[in-house]
Amino acid sequence: MWRFFYTRTLLVLLIGMVALGVACSRAAALSVIGEEDTGGRKTGTIKGHVEEGDESGLPPLKGPKKTVAVGAFENKTDFKGQFHLGEGFSDMMASALDRTERFIVINRSAIEDVLEEQDFAASDRTVTSTAATTGKLLNAQFLIIGAVTEYEETTQDTGGAVRIKGFDVGARVTKSHIAVVLRMIDTTSGEEFTQRVEGSAQTTGVAADYNDADWGIGGQHFQKSPLGRAVQNAIDQGVVLLGTRILDAKWEGKVVMANGDKIYINAGEREGIQVGDTFTVYHRGEELRDPDTGELLDFIEEKLGTISVVTVKEKVSICIEEELKEGAEIEKGDVLRIE
Repeated sequence: MWRFFYTRTLLVLLIGMVALGVACSRAAALSVIGEEDTGGRKTGTIKGHVEEGDESGLPPLKGPKKTVAVGAFENKTDFKGQFHLGEGFSDMMASALDRTERFIVINRSAIEDVLEEQDFAASDRTVTSTAATTGKLLNAQFLIIGAVTEYEETTQDTGGAVRIKGFDVGARVTKSHIAVVLRMIDTTSGEEFTQRVEGSAQTTGVAADYNDADWGIGGQHFQKSPLGRAVQNAIDQGVVLLGTRILDAKWEGKVVMANGDKIYINAGEREGIQVGDTFTVYHRGEELRDPDTGELLDFIEEKLGTISVVTVKEKVSICIEEELKEGAEIEKGDVLRIE
């Protein structure tokens, strides 16, 4: 009888230690280390961690939703487990951006072939020269890629652990740290922004074996692990930092077809277009590229006038001319902006 009582008491204590570790791991602080403009490539570093799932730092959506493509992330660490850390980070980043309901998100699996063809994941390679072309192929205004550059996990074991479905539960403290370099390219301008984020987490009473067959990134086991919490912290920071820049950027659309008095554009209900919305139309001419680097600097453009929306469908809208300059004709591929 006393053995049963002792076993039950020990189990209750272990469960309590797990709960305490989960609570402790949610303590959070976020601080911006720095940001600088380095020859057209803006860079910065973020260090700390934030409350799990906290994406409240984003400003409200104004204007149409912008399309964001999240490509594969390279894993430059020595992490080994049942999942690919870089690809998992990419998938979780895309999911987090999508949950904000402020963007149209194209995930890694949908764009992997295009990224491989352009070799965007190559180490330390500048991608601005080919970003505009890739943006056209993906129909995305922004492309996010990057690399997991640091991973560290330490466990202080005081003994008495019990193994339960991939976890070693006992009197131990586990700390995880991860650092990720995020690279965001505006495919309409070629501008590249680089941001480093770090996530840290600590749990008491739980240690994880990432080689266990029950593990998969994004799953319940992973989310409760110290690494899972550290990854989520880094993602939450990335969503706020990159998301804010995307929301502040000017939206661009395109004319799909001009047929008589009807002008079809490549934005509809999905982007939040409404009847009565007005757009300024530009005819985009020759690209202006740096003769030495090939970097896209600007375009030669001609302002044609304005059009307004009369019919909205899921992915397209129908517009009519409002005011065009004399002799102007709207054509397929002309650029739309809100002014």
